[in-house]
Amino acid sequence: MEVRRGSEISKVNQKEIQGLCENLGKQFTDLASRTAILEEMVGDLNVAEEANTEEIQQLKFMKSGA
Repeated sequence: MEVRRGSEISKVNQKEIQGLCENLGKQFTDLASRTAILEEMVGDLNVAEEANTEEIQQLKFMKSGA
């Protein structure tokens, strides 16, 4: 069994923690990017829904014979 001094363990832990933090940062950046894409898609869907609602109203108006 290898015996390490406290300072060696601390350096290893520090490197592991730094790596984990960097990975977490990348995941947050990716999540923010995906969130922005989803928000844009929702906006597009809202615009399409408005257009469909207007078209339905026009069709109802035409169907009523007015």
